Amino acid sequence: MKLEFYKHIEQKSELDAIVKLLKSNNIPYEVSSAASIIDASIVGTVNMPKFTLKLHPSDFQEANHIIKDSINVSEIDINDYQHLKLLDNDELFEILRKPEEWTVEAELAARKILEHRNVRVSQEELEQEREALRIKNRKGKSVPFGIQVAYFISIIMGFIFGIIFLIAGISMGYYYAFGKTVDENGNKQFIYDKKAREGGKLMLVFAGLCFLILCIFLFLQ
Repeated sequence: MKLEFYKHIEQKSELDAIVKLLKSNNIPYEVSSAASIIDASIVGTVNMPKFTLKLHPSDFQEANHIIKDSINVSEIDINDYQHLKLLDNDELFEILRKPEEWTVEAELAARKILEHRNVRVSQEELEQEREALRIKNRKGKSVPFGIQVAYFISIIMGFIFGIIFLIAGISMGYYYAFGKTVDENGNKQFIYDKKAREGGKLMLVFAGLCFLILCIFLFLQ
């Protein structure tokens, strides 16, 4: 089974600790450094996490459990997380709603900070919100209409100004149409919603037609 993205890790010490746990539990893994995560279609930026950890999707849940079980909650000192103490309650709850985006220590620290503020954390309500978020994510992200139009134009420009524009349009069309991700439990799902996927398929068909017209034009010369 193919290894899939599991987690971004910033600190080498955290990576070493997780890798040690994976090895002791015979969980196959792969680590790459300085991976570029590009989603210019949505945010127009490039993020550079220090390390990317990949696992088999079937091992995601087991890895989640062994990593969390390895943390001694009593040793979590909220004074070591001053950046989290600056967050308001809603922002701390957001960490608990999306634990896959944070380290296990950060999740536990957020919980302890809320408890220190005498804010009740209902695990049942939290699980309901997480499930609602999973359902929303399974529907996929939307893409602004103008963004996809820009890639259609990019395909046309590829035949005029250079192949790089054509490659960009085709690549994004394929990404919109067939791109998939894996959730925190190892379940595969489309990255984009149905409308964006249909737009991506149209981009691929459009590119094919443009290429066919170009071939006919060149053949008749």
